[in-house]
Amino acid sequence: MRSRKLRILAAGLLVGISCWYLFAWRANRNGDRTHHQNWRQYGYLASRLNALEHFLGSEIAFLSGVQGLKASYEHKGNEEMEALIRSGYLVRLQFPVTNLAILREQMRREWFSLPDHGENNEGITGLNEASNLVTIVCRPDYALVFAELFAWRSPDSPLARKAEMALKLAPSGTKQAEAERILGRPTRNWHFRAPLTVEPAFAALTNDLNRPKGMTEAEVQNVWCDYYDLPDGGYVCLAFDAKATNWWAERPLIKIWSGYTNNVATIHFPK
Repeated sequence: MRSRKLRILAAGLLVGISCWYLFAWRANRNGDRTHHQNWRQYGYLASRLNALEHFLGSEIAFLSGVQGLKASYEHKGNEEMEALIRSGYLVRLQFPVTNLAILREQMRREWFSLPDHGENNEGITGLNEASNLVTIVCRPDYALVFAELFAWRSPDSPLARKAEMALKLAPSGTKQAEAERILGRPTRNWHFRAPLTVEPAFAALTNDLNRPKGMTEAEVQNVWCDYYDLPDGGYVCLAFDAKATNWWAERPLIKIWSGYTNNVATIHFPK
């Protein structure tokens, strides 16, 4: 009982300090810079109070005022975010996702691996499973790449669209490690050698690593392929030049194509 009272007392003290900080701060409501500062500060305080709530338990957090103060900070943070959206400092994107509840964890872990690691992005992601809607708030410069990543990952995107997005996200010359970080782990890999004059998309069908008879290593291409397979038999393939370097991560991307397994006629090269 005494321990419980001490925890309530400590929580109350922390709430009092937080309230004093809020009034002492007297956030200025004008200008993107100030709105941004306020948004970040409110978010930080709400996250700290959320951690405190988990530590105390819901009953003590409620009695001590932690829950109420956290909700207040969250509300104020949302107001600051909306002000930044109205000014154009941030933009709101929304994407429909079929069966979002099933894909929730995969999406959080894998779907939005930004090409520059998001160094200048200040966005947040919200998932509404009831409406199967993903909301992303981000800097305007990241709006296009988020849309491209979504189109690449979404199970609702047609094959040709996925291939086009792969080319935009991983243009020619992209290193293999970076391409896989952005696009995700491939479902299978092929490695082959073939004459330099043969199109890699067709040479890959042999999946033959042996050097063609009568040719030197300089006369053949050495290509590693990452395949991203879809449930309907379609695939997107990324081909990397294995002759360019001995380290797999540094292999440069040389070509992207899509098609359907065992159907050469369906091979398509995105532009």
